[in-house]
Amino acid sequence: MPVTLWHNGDAVRKLFLYIMMAYGILNTCRAQDTRFYLDANIGPAFAANGFADHGAATEVGIVCNFSKYAGYGAMVRWQFNKMSAQSINNGLKQSSLPVAWDVHAKNWESESFMIGSDNTFPFSPKTGRWSLRVRMMLGATVTLFPGVDAHAQSDQETYHYVQNSISALSMSCLFGAGIQWKVGKKLYLTLDGSYFGTNPTFKNVQTFVSSGTRDLIASYTTNFSEDIRSLTAGVGIRLAL
Repeated sequence: MPVTLWHNGDAVRKLFLYIMMAYGILNTCRAQDTRFYLDANIGPAFAANGFADHGAATEVGIVCNFSKYAGYGAMVRWQFNKMSAQSINNGLKQSSLPVAWDVHAKNWESESFMIGSDNTFPFSPKTGRWSLRVRMMLGATVTLFPGVDAHAQSDQETYHYVQNSISALSMSCLFGAGIQWKVGKKLYLTLDGSYFGTNPTFKNVQTFVSSGTRDLIASYTTNFSEDIRSLTAGVGIRLAL
């Protein structure tokens, strides 16, 4: 299910601001005739605070060094996490319909544009073959709440619960550290661990509850925030340009 970003004018303007900031950083690096690197990595993503189940994340970015080992980077990041059907079921049981629910839900999804510092510290300055890589980045993230579709059967009735999907824009941060191994003149392999966090607020989320005999029982809208924190272990490649 795609993230709906372009229907939100504020989201577009904020994301445009980050793109212009990254453009300025990269132009500054180019003016200083510094070196560019292209990065790509992928790996599993684990919910650090139980907001969801396991998932995966991937990143594609560009880094430019303003000194031998220190630089700035810009990247696009995608992440998904499987929604916890058990936690949804538990929440529905505590509602006004305390029956066992059969829950169907897709994945939490996020798309991020991030910029920040990207530094390497060689273990052996003479060869530079092995290095410690440290990243600290900020950005804008569009998060998709996938919605919920659940059915329940009591002794006398069948119930249907639907909560619509919706997307929201929020600030985000990433802190990462890992090992970089130079395997060729311009090619590096990377092993990275990172923390990602964002806290989107979803507004006017529509919810419908109906039954097999009484049809619509309730219809209402709610606002809620989700504290999304995850740990990612990624493997990737880096290419010097």
